[in-house]
Amino acid sequence: MAIVCSTSALAFLAHAGLSSPPGTMIVRRLQGYVRDHATRPRGRPWRTRGARSKLYRWLSMRQEVGLARAQPVEAKGLRMLANASVTTMLPVKDMARARDFYERCLGLRAGNVKPDGKFEYAVGGSTLALFPKPEGTKAEHTAISFRVDDIAASVAGLKQAGVVFEDYDLPGFKTVGHVCVLGAEKAAWFKDTEGNFLCIHEDLP
Repeated sequence: MAIVCSTSALAFLAHAGLSSPPGTMIVRRLQGYVRDHATRPRGRPWRTRGARSKLYRWLSMRQEVGLARAQPVEAKGLRMLANASVTTMLPVKDMARARDFYERCLGLRAGNVKPDGKFEYAVGGSTLALFPKPEGTKAEHTAISFRVDDIAASVAGLKQAGVVFEDYDLPGFKTVGHVCVLGAEKAAWFKDTEGNFLCIHEDLP
């Protein structure tokens, strides 16, 4: 019994206009198809019209599947989340103390308590959530930044409300009046009562 070899399978792909196979997996599947369905004691039946028709349909299906799999998963995820609302989560040791700071010093309006103990604030179209965590935060980066129109006026107003701003004097990073100019923005940092680093920033024209 004659067995069609891989060279014959590749030859058929070239004959079908697929000189560059979609992938080695398709070639292997094609070889298996030829072995299982297109080999007989005489001749090479895959050259007949009926066999070619079946093989063309099989290859078309594999190409469609391959193209679907080739679409970037990241792009689908980005489209799904582009209009999603955002919640920033901040850990706090003492919820009552933290709420007093955010409501009295920062001026946030009291929001809702969730069944799991979180307390949420609506802030500029997004959500800020405080969640109880006995050990507090260990982060040393900026947890959240509020965009303001006039950073000097905002610094003055927050200081009157009891906010204590951080000052830095490092190479290439220096605050003047609690404010540091960073390329396209001005920024000032402070901590909440739970140790989270917060920031206000003003975009420069």
